[in-house]
Amino acid sequence: QGAVVPPDSQENILGTRWLGISKSGYGIHGSVDPSAIGQQVTAGCVRMSNSDVEELFDIVPLGTEVTIVD
Repeated sequence: QGAVVPPDSQENILGTRWLGISKSGYGIHGSVDPSAIGQQVTAGCVRMSNSDVEELFDIVPLGTEVTIVD
């Protein structure tokens, strides 16, 4: 909803990184609940472990095309 929530906040459910994609409100992000990764429990985002999304964040250039396949 446009709010900036610090990674260490109790209100943060997105983990340590957010990579937005062209579909507004959707992205690739970490998780504060690693046990739920791989389950369909969000509104359509791709969740990864924080360590994996941190690595991805560091190596993927801005503007990289993203294709999500179910």
